[in-house]
Amino acid sequence: MKARFTFPLVLLFIAWQLPVLGFAGPDAITVADLTFTVPGTRAATDWEKNNAGKSYNWPNYFYGFQEGDKMVVELKMEEGKGKYEVDIKEFASGSVLYAGRNISKIKKQEFHIPTRAVYEFIIRSTGEASSTCKMTIKRIPASAATARFNANVTWKTQEDTVFTFANEKVLVKTDFQPQILVDKTFRVFSQASIGKPSRVTVPFKLPANTAHWVYWLGVGQESVKEMEALTKTLAKGGAAIASGMNPVVAFGMGLLPELPQVKSSGYIDFLFMNKQAAAAFEKDGERKPFSFAQGDAIINAYGKIAASQTPKTQDGSLYLGVENHNTVTGLDVAVKIVAFQAEPKYETRKVKKVAKINRTRIPVFGN
Repeated sequence: MKARFTFPLVLLFIAWQLPVLGFAGPDAITVADLTFTVPGTRAATDWEKNNAGKSYNWPNYFYGFQEGDKMVVELKMEEGKGKYEVDIKEFASGSVLYAGRNISKIKKQEFHIPTRAVYEFIIRSTGEASSTCKMTIKRIPASAATARFNANVTWKTQEDTVFTFANEKVLVKTDFQPQILVDKTFRVFSQASIGKPSRVTVPFKLPANTAHWVYWLGVGQESVKEMEALTKTLAKGGAAIASGMNPVVAFGMGLLPELPQVKSSGYIDFLFMNKQAAAAFEKDGERKPFSFAQGDAIINAYGKIAASQTPKTQDGSLYLGVENHNTVTGLDVAVKIVAFQAEPKYETRKVKKVAKINRTRIPVFGN
């Protein structure tokens, strides 16, 4: 009785195995079914003459294959005369898989795919006139695991940057050289003085390449003495070497965070102006000051002004105005103004520069 069931069981087993057994043979997957025009040699030659000897781009197609696949290619000339030259090669390495010459057809030729790669198919004509070509490409997967592989490719732009080195002057630091513009002590007389000014203006002009400038005003002998005492203190320290023992210079170079505040028995007003405003100020006290610095009833004042904060004037000069409001007492006023000119320091170094960027379109596997 057991023998009666043997034959049906065998048939059932074979029927179950048929999709697997037939997978590597008849179930080839169509990658491309193309019909296209192949230009003749006459058109290719004319194009190269008109394009500075560049190589003519014959019809070419790109498809991806998995390692272990079988590639099946059919090709024939449907219309036209002449023969074809057909190349199939791995795109990345240029390794040739097939090179056919003086052919008009390829009949179901199989190729074993040695490595997962994008392959290029190039078709050239040996005839003068154009022809019509039909080409079919199929793949037989090595296993069921790669059956759903997408043979189509997409294109992306790959950039390759070429660098060069050149000797170039490079800014390594910027030194600031002080230039003393005003260093004087003068008398500003009282309001009651006859024929002697209670308003005084001091002109100065910033030199070219001024990065910033500083001012200092002190009223009375006390201010002058305090500045002299600070100078002696600096003479004993390292700041004296860098600043030339001038506290205002040291402040402008950042070696001193501040200048001393002193006591005095008198007060003044100060402001900065242009030439026209200075004339009106001296005549009747009219004030049209610049906004970057001014003070009322001060005994001591200083500040650091960037060149970018300093207004441009018609004659290139600025004017410091000082006024004594005291009715009876004249005052001595000490003024120091120092400009700092930027002196860039350069060194010759090898600098890496972009010479050119080569952009190449490359095929990549589809999803």
